[in-house]
Amino acid sequence: MQKLILSCIVMLSSLVTLQASQTAEQLVDNKCGICHLAGKLSKEKLQRMAAPPMWGVTKKIKTNLQTKDEQINFYMDFPLNPSKEKMMFPQETIDRFGHMPSQKGNVTEEELRKIAEYLLSK
Repeated sequence: MQKLILSCIVMLSSLVTLQASQTAEQLVDNKCGICHLAGKLSKEKLQRMAAPPMWGVTKKIKTNLQTKDEQINFYMDFPLNPSKEKMMFPQETIDRFGHMPSQKGNVTEEELRKIAEYLLSK
């Protein structure tokens, strides 16, 4: 019985460590960088860019929203509930890239908060 309990504790702590092991930078690269240009530039990333680069997104958010709380809230809301009304880019950007699909199920609110705080600190 003690072996079973100990095994369960080890497995749970491994899962928690794995979940917490992604840094904010890795989250940006793995979650946002799939479409947005994020992290280190590469020819492959430039070729698969399907959305405005993350530095551009961050600049728009910082320019259009005054407080850090508003900025973080936008980062946490828009990927899950994107809409044309919330877009901060001009029509040409929409024409080029289209509308962002909802990321529900692909990213958690906790991950979005971590991403937002990281990007806004840069």
